[in-house]
Amino acid sequence: MCEKEQTVTVTVASIAALAMSQIGLLKLVEIGLLSKDEAGVVLRQLAEPHLGGGPASQAAATILMQLAESLAG
Repeated sequence: MCEKEQTVTVTVASIAALAMSQIGLLKLVEIGLLSKDEAGVVLRQLAEPHLGGGPASQAAATILMQLAESLAG
C-alpha cells in the first residue's frame, strides 16, 4: 500500500471512529438523560473546530452536523 492509500485509510478510519463515538451521546437521548436539543448543541460544538480544516476535517464536521440535524428532525 502506498503512502497516499495509507493516508486515505487512516482518514476514513478516523472519521468513522468519530461518528461511532457519538453513539453514546445518542443513547443518552434515547434513555432520556439528555434532550435532543442538548445533544444537538454538543454535536455542533464538536463539529465547529473541523469546519475550517481540510477534506477530512470537513467530512467529520459534516457527519457531526448531520447527526445534530437528525436529532432536530
